[in-house]
Amino acid sequence: MFPVVLIVAFLLLLVGMLLLFCFRNRTSQKLQALKVNRIKKQIAIHQKQIKVRNSYLNTYDFLEYNLNDSLFTQKNINLNL
Repeated sequence: MFPVVLIVAFLLLLVGMLLLFCFRNRTSQKLQALKVNRIKKQIAIHQKQIKVRNSYLNTYDFLEYNLNDSLFTQKNINLNL
């Protein structure tokens, strides 16, 4: 009689652990899917911003604003590095 009770208790414990694992695994998968979706949305927003900045950079005329002359190296500056 005692071995039967022991086996039944073990099986109940095993089934309980499996159910707990399945529940936590499903919850973890849902949370992970939400995080992935949020990150994908953030990436899409950043990609749009990169496209906007790229288009502005492509339309910016450096020579028109005389930035070409301002980028010459100045040899009289000593950085002492």
